Amino acid sequence: MKLLAWNCCGLGSARAVRALLEVRRRLNPDVWLLSETHLDNANADNIRRRAGFDHLLVHESDGRSGGLVLMWRDDISVQVQ
Repeated sequence: MKLLAWNCCGLGSARAVRALLEVRRRLNPDVWLLSETHLDNANADNIRRRAGFDHLLVHESDGRSGGLVLMWRDDISVQVQ
């Protein structure tokens, strides 16, 4: 299993999302934890679909700070405690 954690410092621009998807293509992680995303649920779900993950857990950002996104594939079992 490959796990990738990345402090992406915001995913509000198309350029940042393209860079994120390029990292996904090259490294092909099974689980991806993104911090400092500055995303709401809808935008995080859009990125999840574009990146090809099956599941998503989001802690929305508070304005211009924070935000966590956890994405994983079907063949991985994730339990949040």
